[in-house]
Amino acid sequence: MPLDEVHSMNFSDQDALELLQQDPVKGFQILFDKYWEMLYAIAVTKLPSREEARDTVQEVFLSLWTSRESIRSETSLFPWLSTCLKNRIYNHYARTKTRQQFIRDMEGRFTGAANDVAEKLASGELKKLIEEAISQLPPKMQLVFRMNKEQQLSPAEIAKNLHVSVQTVKNQLYRANDQVKEYIAARIEPSILIIILLTMLEKK
Repeated sequence: MPLDEVHSMNFSDQDALELLQQDPVKGFQILFDKYWEMLYAIAVTKLPSREEARDTVQEVFLSLWTSRESIRSETSLFPWLSTCLKNRIYNHYARTKTRQQFIRDMEGRFTGAANDVAEKLASGELKKLIEEAISQLPPKMQLVFRMNKEQQLSPAEIAKNLHVSVQTVKNQLYRANDQVKEYIAARIEPSILIIILLTMLEKK
């Protein structure tokens, strides 16, 4: 096949597919030039944005490239390409629906957890549990923890008051936070919101 015909828009699909087997890059370029705008025009009417339409058509041509050795010569390649495009559009909405359902499920779980924690806070149950956890700490560690959380003193201020190093205070607070969280986690049903509340204990 003469080289000056390679980029001709008059190439038949059969000729282009034959060239795709012999010279994949040139054959692919011909089919890409011939069908890109046509597929994009379809995709842009079916998908929410031009960017998603472009990405989806690119996926179609990626499939063409990866399947180039198994595609047989046909009178027209358009049915294969349009089916490929249709499947990817369906997959796009399936993924979107799945993500949206996941978000709805998580919102429902979060709302349930929030209500549960609100009830526990209202009854004082969670506060009581936190106090129990703190009371289980060794005396010096408990003192450091209370000075930090209840008196809002910084590690440097605590170190100065207790005549110890700042690093010693930080180590005590680190271990205290872990022990308090472990104590509570072992006695209450885990939930996203409770984890958030527990991490608040770490704020200096």
